Amino acid sequence: MIKTFKSLGKLFVLSCILCFSSCKNTNENKDMSFTLKGRNSYFVDSHNGISVYRDNDTRKPLNGYYVIANESTKWEEFDVDNGVLNGDYIIYHNNGNKFSEAKYVKGKLHVEEKTYSLTGALSKVSNYSHGVLYGRP
Repeated sequence: MIKTFKSLGKLFVLSCILCFSSCKNTNENKDMSFTLKGRNSYFVDSHNGISVYRDNDTRKPLNGYYVIANESTKWEEFDVDNGVLNGDYIIYHNNGNKFSEAKYVKGKLHVEEKTYSLTGALSKVSNYSHGVLYGRP
């Protein structure tokens, strides 16, 4: 009887490991890899009214998903395509709670921009369509 439980326990653990190792992140089919950068490692310039995020050292446009942080604090996360915001943009309070989150399409705010209090409570929602605020802020 004890051998049966041990065998079943091992089989269960093995099944869990196989399941978790083969699971894929299906969040919009995005590769969830990111590049970690320091706080002052990039700059933003403008081209035809669109902000372009560039690396301080190489001056080249950033590409991919970036987390701006150090070993104890995360300040920002953003998704850029050839330097232009295209996806999520999240800013954090110093205590680690979200300050704001927004979505961008080709460098322009699109859909909702949410702002949060220092405690993490939602304080404001603004709606945008391709950079233009609509509805009540």
